[in-house]
Amino acid sequence: MNETIRQLGLATGPAPRAIAGRFDSIDAAMRRAVARGDVAGVVAMGATAQGEVYSGAFGHADLRTGAPMREDAVFWLLSMTKTITATACMQLVEQGKLRLDQEAREILPELANPQVLEGFDDDGRPRLRPARRPITIRHLMTHTSGYTYANWSAALTRYEQVTGMPDIASLRNAAFAAPLEFDPGERWEYGIGMDWIGKIVEQVSGQSLEVYFRENFFEPLGMKDSGFLMSSAQKRRVATLFNRQADGSLVAAPFEMPQRPEFFMGGGGAFSTPRDYMRLLRALLNGGELDGVRILRPETVASMMANHIGDLDVHEMRSAHPEVSNDFDQFPGEAHKWGLSFDINERPGPNGRSAGSASWTGLLNCYFWIDPVKKVAGALFTQILPCYDARVVALYGELERGIYRALDRRPSLRDALVGAWQLVSCRETDLETGEVFLPMGTEPDGLILYTPDGYMSAQLSAPARHGFASGDMYRGTAQEYVDAGASYLAYSGPYYVDEEERTIEHEMFVSLFPNWKGQRQARIAKLDGDELRLSPDRPHMFNGSLKSAEIVWRRATPNGWPDFEGRESRRGRIPFQEVAADLVAQNGGDQ
Repeated sequence: MNETIRQLGLATGPAPRAIAGRFDSIDAAMRRAVARGDVAGVVAMGATAQGEVYSGAFGHADLRTGAPMREDAVFWLLSMTKTITATACMQLVEQGKLRLDQEAREILPELANPQVLEGFDDDGRPRLRPARRPITIRHLMTHTSGYTYANWSAALTRYEQVTGMPDIASLRNAAFAAPLEFDPGERWEYGIGMDWIGKIVEQVSGQSLEVYFRENFFEPLGMKDSGFLMSSAQKRRVATLFNRQADGSLVAAPFEMPQRPEFFMGGGGAFSTPRDYMRLLRALLNGGELDGVRILRPETVASMMANHIGDLDVHEMRSAHPEVSNDFDQFPGEAHKWGLSFDINERPGPNGRSAGSASWTGLLNCYFWIDPVKKVAGALFTQILPCYDARVVALYGELERGIYRALDRRPSLRDALVGAWQLVSCRETDLETGEVFLPMGTEPDGLILYTPDGYMSAQLSAPARHGFASGDMYRGTAQEYVDAGASYLAYSGPYYVDEEERTIEHEMFVSLFPNWKGQRQARIAKLDGDELRLSPDRPHMFNGSLKSAEIVWRRATPNGWPDFEGRESRRGRIPFQEVAADLVAQNGGDQ
C-alpha cells in the first residue's frame, strides 16, 4: 500500500519509514472502535484516481464462529444500491433510450395517474387527489417526485397501516401503490424514486436488473461478488447484522433481503463486498472508466455529481421508525443538493472532502464519498441498525480525515524538518517605528538540528563554529555549551509540531538566554523548498519596544537524517558541527 503512495508521488521528501506510518491513524481508529464495542467488524477503504491507497479489515464478520472481517466479506448495501441503479439509468440516457426530463408514464403506465396524499379523514381513511403535474425521470432520480419512504414518513407509515399496503422493503409489487406526499418538483423528500428507476431500466433494456447489472458493469469491472441473488458460498461470507441497544451494546440479529423477490429493488436490494464496491467508486472517480473499461462518459459522470434540484435543498430526514433509523443529515445547518443520485455538499466538508463531492449511505451504516476535485474516494462498511449510528458516523469521519491527511501533497512538517539547517538571516522589526534590526549582523552564523525522535538544538552567531551539541544533545548541560565557547545564544530540547496550524513549538530544556530556559515557545513555520522561515506566534517586548521577528534557515541536508548508529566522538558523543558536516556529506550537499 505505501509503495503505491510513493509511486503516485503523493508524498515527497520524507524518508520511507516516515511514509510507512501515513495511515497508522486510521488503523488505530478502527482498532479502537472494535475494542470499545462501537463496531463488531468494519472494513475501510480509500482510493485516488491512480488506484487504491488504503484498505483495512478489523474485528469479526461473525462473532459466533469467530470468522474475521475481510475485504471480501459480503455486505447488504441497502441504499448504496442507488449508485448502481443510477449508473445503469445514465447508461441508457447516453444511448438515447431515456431522457431525464421524459415523463415516466411514457415508459411505465403505472405512473400515468399518481395520487397525492393530503391527509386522513376523521374515520382514518386516506384523502387523495390527482397530482398537478406528471413525474419525470429526473424527479425520480432526485427524490423530488413526491414519493417517500415509510422509515422517514409518519404519513406513509400510517397509510401502510390503514390500507395494508406492504412496505417497499418487502420486495412485493403492491408496495408501488404508495401515494405521493407532494406534487412532483415541489420539494425534496427521500423516497422510492430509485426503486421506480430500477423498473424503468428493466422495461427499457428488456433485462432484469440482476442481468443488466451483471452484463453492463459487474462483469466488465470485475465485481464478481455483487448482485441481488446470493449464492451459497457468498452467504457464508455475509457480515452479521447488529442492533445497537440503548446502553450502546450490540446484539446480533438475522437479516437477509428476500431471495425470491417479486422485483429487484433498485433503491436498496443489492449486496456487494467492499472490494467490489470500491471498484465502482473508482470508476466513477475516474470519469466512468477503470482499468481500460468504460461504463460512462466523463461528462455523464460530471452531470451525476452536479446539482439537479435547483433552488430546492436536501434537509434532515426525521425518523418515523427509531429502531430502523436515527434522524439523518450529513451536513447539518448547511444547504446541500442532490445529483443523480448523490448527496452533494456545496461547501467543503468538515473532514477533508471538497465542495461538490458526492456521497451517500446504506441503511445498515455503510458510507461512501467521491471527491471529484481532489480525486479521492473512500468507503466504510458495517452492518448496524439503526441507520446513522453516531459511533459509526464518527468513525467514518476519522477515516475521511485520515485519508486526506495521508494524501496531502505537502510533506508533513515534522518529516520536512528532520535534518540540519544553516542560518541565513535574522530580522527584527519595531512595530511602533517600523525600524528593521539585524541583531546577528549581515552574515550570521548558526545551525539548528532537528532529530527524527523529536529533539532540536540550535546555536546562533559566531560560536557555531566551535560546535557544542551532540547526537543526544538534549541531555547536555548549559555549562558544556559554555565550555564549548557558545557566548551568544544556544538552546536545546524537545520540539512539537502542529500539522494543522503548521507551527513548531520549542521547549527550552537548556538555554543560555536566562529568560528562555524552561519555556515553550511557538514558531510559525513557512516551508518553501529548502528554505524554512520561523517567526514567533506573537510579537515580543525587547529593550522597551514591541518587536516582530523572523529567522530564515536554509536546508543543509537535502535528504533528511542519515544513520549515525555506532558513531562515537569525544565524551562518547558526536559534536553538533561534526554531525552537521557529516549530514551534508552523506546527503550529497555542500557545507
